[in-house]
Amino acid sequence: MMGKWQRYYPIKLIDVVTGKVNSNYVLMYVTDFIDAFDLEKSSYRYNEKYNFYSFIPMETYLNEKECAGHDVFRCCRSVASIYVSERVKAIVEKNKWIGFAFYQQQ
Repeated sequence: MMGKWQRYYPIKLIDVVTGKVNSNYVLMYVTDFIDAFDLEKSSYRYNEKYNFYSFIPMETYLNEKECAGHDVFRCCRSVASIYVSERVKAIVEKNKWIGFAFYQQQ
């Protein structure tokens, strides 16, 4: 599930008050970009000059066929968000990992 489409980079967190260094963290960069949006159902604006899509929150739909088999991915038309499968969401919640916010996608 994890690894093929992600790169991991070790990071150090430094407590600015105590100066204590914590090296138990990694940064995950998601490299799986797919054409996942259902453009017929979604609301968005397209800037032709910059080839840039702005999708309207809560009016964005994913194409289930395109997303099948991808547990963690980004959409190639709008790369800021990271999408995860229900399987990954369950792992995060079971382990009580922090720093995640999940929003239901259409």
